[in-house]
Amino acid sequence: MPEYYDLTTNRPTDVMEDSNTHQYVDVSTQIPLTIYYDANSTDTFDNKGRIINNAIIYNSGQYSIDESKVISNTDSLKIKDEAIKKKMAQ
Repeated sequence: MPEYYDLTTNRPTDVMEDSNTHQYVDVSTQIPLTIYYDANSTDTFDNKGRIINNAIIYNSGQYSIDESKVISNTDSLKIKDEAIKKKMAQ
C-alpha cells in the first residue's frame, strides 16, 4: 500500500521537501502538493508539511483547506474545531 496520496489528483505519490522553497512536492513531477494524505498515520498535510486534520473541506469532488480554521504564525499552528482543539509548535 502506498504511503502518501495526493488529494488533488487522488493518486498515490512519493513526497519530498524542496530544499529551496521548503514546500512538499511530488518526487516525480517536482510540483508542490496542495493537500496530501499519509495512509500510515492517517493524517492530512498541506504543502508546508503542517497537519491540517479537521480543516479540510470536500466540495464537488475537490479538497481545499478551510483557512478560517487554521491560524498559523512562525511559531505554531492552531486548528479551530468545536469538538477538537489542536496546537502544534513548528
